[in-house]
Amino acid sequence: MLADWLGSNTQFFHYEITIRPLAEYWQHAQEQADQALHVSGVLAAAIDKDQTFNTLSLPLVSRRHYNNGR
Repeated sequence: MLADWLGSNTQFFHYEITIRPLAEYWQHAQEQADQALHVSGVLAAAIDKDQTFNTLSLPLVSRRHYNNGR
């Protein structure tokens, strides 16, 4: 389903009527797929091994305090 969603995105994969050699098409398609993956945000984020539960949850705690517990 993810591949279909990304592959149907015309921002990256435009309809083409030009016939070109398969190797050329494949190279272009891979470049477009790489760009689509990066822009879409579906790739895993880098892991920061210095993060702790407290530093990750602090924004949540601060928001709750700011919103009076809501």
